Amino acid sequence: MLIILSALYAGLIWLVFLKLKLLPWNKVSQSIAAGVGVAALILVIIGLGMGSPSASGGVMVQADVTRLAVHKFGYVTKVHAKINEPLQKGDPIFEIDKTLYEAGVRAAEASLAQAAYGVTQLEAAHRQAEAQVRTLQAERQVLDAAIVGAAANVSASEGGLAAGKSSLASATANVQKAQIDVEIGQVQYDRIAELVEQAVESQSELDRALRTLEDWKAILLSKQALEQKARDDIVRLEAQVAGAKASEEQAKRSQKSLLAQLEGAQAAEQRARAAAEIGREGDHTTVRLAREQLVSATYDLENCVVRAPTNGYVVALGLTAGNYVRMTQVGTFVNTERYWAIAFFTQNTVRNIRPGQPAEFALRQYPGKILEGTVDSVTFAAGEAQMQVSGQLPAVNSLAIPMRYGVRFELSGFPEDCPPRFSASGDVAVYTENAKPIHVIRKIVIRMTSLMNWLAM
Repeated sequence: MLIILSALYAGLIWLVFLKLKLLPWNKVSQSIAAGVGVAALILVIIGLGMGSPSASGGVMVQADVTRLAVHKFGYVTKVHAKINEPLQKGDPIFEIDKTLYEAGVRAAEASLAQAAYGVTQLEAAHRQAEAQVRTLQAERQVLDAAIVGAAANVSASEGGLAAGKSSLASATANVQKAQIDVEIGQVQYDRIAELVEQAVESQSELDRALRTLEDWKAILLSKQALEQKARDDIVRLEAQVAGAKASEEQAKRSQKSLLAQLEGAQAAEQRARAAAEIGREGDHTTVRLAREQLVSATYDLENCVVRAPTNGYVVALGLTAGNYVRMTQVGTFVNTERYWAIAFFTQNTVRNIRPGQPAEFALRQYPGKILEGTVDSVTFAAGEAQMQVSGQLPAVNSLAIPMRYGVRFELSGFPEDCPPRFSASGDVAVYTENAKPIHVIRKIVIRMTSLMNWLAM
């Protein structure tokens, strides 16, 4: 830049003093011209550095670089891509033997089918548990009805027993009354018999007393028969009550056992229902594990073919069919979808650079072309300033003093006939908000630099 500005100023001096001879060329004019030239040159350099800083030869176009590697391992069966040949996203680059990974997918599918069958079995077990619960509930209803019937039978038997006891008491009272009547009739008969012997009473009175006594005895026999029947009924009714109570107790014991079975069946049904619901929702552990294994196996199979991650080209690929690869880098892929540029500016000129400011590029790859871009960001950090943590004190002579900061540029203004290329280098000029009147000088300088790229060796 100094050479160009000096040449421009020397040309102006030649034109004014020597060619057109507008002013005399003597020691005084020579001193003035030299002083003015030096002062003007200094002012212009300062203005250019503050208003339109540049990085001569310090800009480089960059892109995303992807390392190509296989996900697992295997023998290379086919290499599709060629070095530096444009590829579209998803195009195959190379592939490895799929036999092992296809077998892994089939095994994972079988495991998933087996796990799904297990879920079906869980649902069947749930239905069986539900049927068992319904059966026990029906049996419980029958037992409840039997218990109610047994209780009613006990109540009826106890009622009959109470009635029988009342009848027995009445029959016993009637027997006692008949015995008293027989005793009275016997006393009357004996008294009349004595009177007949004494000829006080007639024989007819004795006969009548005898008939009366026999009638009372007959009544006593009938009452005693009724009493015996009442006693037999009591025995029978007591046996009925005992049987009814035994039946009721048996029904209660059966109900207790059935309730325990029903409680266990309901708990089993709840567990079976929970397991079946988990299986239906796809959250069963076995099914989930089998599904994830299938996803992993499918992923391994799909990655047997290494494909282009974006639009771009392969720079290095040291593979041929038959090579064995195992999770190591085998090539390099350059992304052509997105480019940017990095330049390093001195610390005294970078302070006025802000994101969004316009920039012009003179890349050596395109002599005579001025390409446009914008400032993306400024990195106010340098690796030389980073100190490694250790137990040693840093030596003064080991400290590298950073002199520049990095600036990142977006390259959206490049025309189609001058596309950005990875690792292309050249000069860049940034036009800030300061010293705008002398931006034209920077524009002239950057264009002259672009023209001089024709002479670059």
